[in-house]
Amino acid sequence: MKKRSLIPSILIVLSLMMLLPTSVFAWFSFQNNVTLVNLETSQMDVSIEVDENQSVQVISQTITTNTLTYIDFNKDIVLNTSGALNHIASSIGITLSNSEDSITVKNRINLDTLNEQALIYLVVVEGKNIEETHEYIRDYYNYIQTIISSGSTLEQQRNLIDSHNQNMLQYIESVSLFASETLTFQLVFWADYDLYQGPNYLDHVYNLALNIDSIQVDGEF
Repeated sequence: MKKRSLIPSILIVLSLMMLLPTSVFAWFSFQNNVTLVNLETSQMDVSIEVDENQSVQVISQTITTNTLTYIDFNKDIVLNTSGALNHIASSIGITLSNSEDSITVKNRINLDTLNEQALIYLVVVEGKNIEETHEYIRDYYNYIQTIISSGSTLEQQRNLIDSHNQNMLQYIESVSLFASETLTFQLVFWADYDLYQGPNYLDHVYNLALNIDSIQVDGEF
């Protein structure tokens, strides 16, 4: 059995598009708490911010974490035998911000793990227009227990997490952002060494494609 080890890095490709005459496709470089990219026309002005915790570093176009850890799904996520699940999680906070001069918009988030079967991720919606004093969800173990409690097998529990993620993405898509409003969510990561099938899990780099589409509220994606 592979022992718990750190994964060298995780890459996230951000492709942001809007269904108006102007569109954006790019790789982005950013730092803590700064606007990642701004999509602007005469009618719509939406920005995306990435609020990184201290375990996540940004080097050029690569999001690199030194704490993305291989876990045992049953022992760590289901049973939390070591009690360390919360501490070894890697999380990235993302805020969608609608400017004060913008029309009302809605946003669609698409996540593609690019066939990375061993990558475990969790979508956690923090809420709309959260305050600076807002306490982010950090007890991921108990959060996950509310998701997988109805599953009696590991496969069912994995599927319940997948269903939860899709439900959260659908919720984000349903939220209308009026002028000056924001919506914040987290992406939380681990890796499952029981599902890893490559030659050397210590050298493997995981990839996740994140697409954010923004459109006026009465439009269709």
